[in-house]
Amino acid sequence: MPRRRYKDSHSLSERLTSFLLSLIVFLCCASFLPTLVNNLKQEIGAYAPYAPVLFACLVILSLMALLGNLINPKHKGKTRLQRFAQKKRAAYKQQQKLASLKTNFMDLSAGEFEAQINYLLQQQGYSTTYTGNVNRPDGGIDIKAEKNGQRYIVQCKRQKAKITGPNIDQFLGTLSRHSASKGIYVTTSDFTKSAQERAKGRIKLVNGSELLTWIKK
Repeated sequence: MPRRRYKDSHSLSERLTSFLLSLIVFLCCASFLPTLVNNLKQEIGAYAPYAPVLFACLVILSLMALLGNLINPKHKGKTRLQRFAQKKRAAYKQQQKLASLKTNFMDLSAGEFEAQINYLLQQQGYSTTYTGNVNRPDGGIDIKAEKNGQRYIVQCKRQKAKITGPNIDQFLGTLSRHSASKGIYVTTSDFTKSAQERAKGRIKLVNGSELLTWIKK
């Protein structure tokens, strides 16, 4: 999907309007300044020789302001269209990053799989800490997560066999040891009926099919 480009025509029109207004003011001032200078010469007497210098300085400053309004690329503030374009670019980058995730999780190593689950949880609104280590004994904590003030421990299993009731019991023991109120069990396969029964109320179960929906969101 090619990246869309947005032209900030609104910002350009603002600069052109500002330029035209400045031009009108400059022309009005230029038409009255010679008369003003002559009057000043009569009033200030000894300081009359400095009047042309003052006039020249005013002209230079006016021209600088005039050109600044036209060519200054750093327009003050961001227009609504600029903010919209920025959000769209950020969303596009996010979609590209999600698209780069492998949907065939079995091709990943255990560590890669855990890291991708950590990223996908962040997309679900969880704040996470990836604690996984492929060298530690299984049954430890892969990811710590938090959402809406609720603490979770996440177990990631990259396997073809279904997760059984005893697997859930073991994970419940891990939750108790770490004083976590709830857990999330993620697997590339599925859960047996006994696993689903034992997980009710405390563990959110995420199978391979739901993982694919996370990527597509």
